[in-house]
Amino acid sequence: KPTILILIPYDLNANGGFSPEIQEILEKKFSKSSEIQLIKFPLKRLMNIPYQNVYDKKYCKPILEKVKADFIIMSKIDIENILDSPRKWDLSFRIFNVRKNEQFDSELKGEKLTRNQIEERIDNDFEILINEIKKH
Repeated sequence: KPTILILIPYDLNANGGFSPEIQEILEKKFSKSSEIQLIKFPLKRLMNIPYQNVYDKKYCKPILEKVKADFIIMSKIDIENILDSPRKWDLSFRIFNVRKNEQFDSELKGEKLTRNQIEERIDNDFEILINEIKKH
């Protein structure tokens, strides 16, 4: 079974405390998968390693020196207007195949989604990520 590490989202407003918990949602989904082995985010091992706001394979090298994974899932959320109510984000995922040293953008994405819509999108379309990992 391929192993995956899910990084914390690239989110320029992460310190606001209002962004969707993409990593937690994905970890919960992948932990139930029989096809892929989740590496629970190793916070202690990644101390002093830049793992926040990573959305390109070139920034994964220090992470991979501490954690062995076949795939790294990166996510990015952009908020259009922080003052909007309800807040809406654009969502995208990038998958890095470590063995092949290749990354690709996932078909799983969304535009102008509320927090609940993001959770629903991931819940309903989670198989897209599984299939993309198996294909690559």
